[in-house]
Amino acid sequence: GGGAAVARALRSMAYVPFAPPNVGGFPKGEHLLGPSALLHTFDLVAAAGTPPDPRDGAAALASLGVFDASHTTARVLDRERDARRRFALAVASPEYAVA
Repeated sequence: GGGAAVARALRSMAYVPFAPPNVGGFPKGEHLLGPSALLHTFDLVAAAGTPPDPRDGAAALASLGVFDASHTTARVLDRERDARRRFALAVASPEYAVA
């Protein structure tokens, strides 16, 4: 089911909520979401099912709790017309990765 696919994607990213890799917790900064984990982010989006249908880039980011995106990120998201891809781009944005 969808829950099992989400769990697999989170394990692939080495980011299972409430189960850090050691007693120090999850890596900080850029080490938390490296290239491999970023690739698996798209697996997570696919496994989660139908994403919200945000009307623009700001709404896509706001649905993820990000309210202060760079002009570049907002422009890229606003140009994407496919809602599913817009949401995937929002999940892969630097602002979401560090939020």
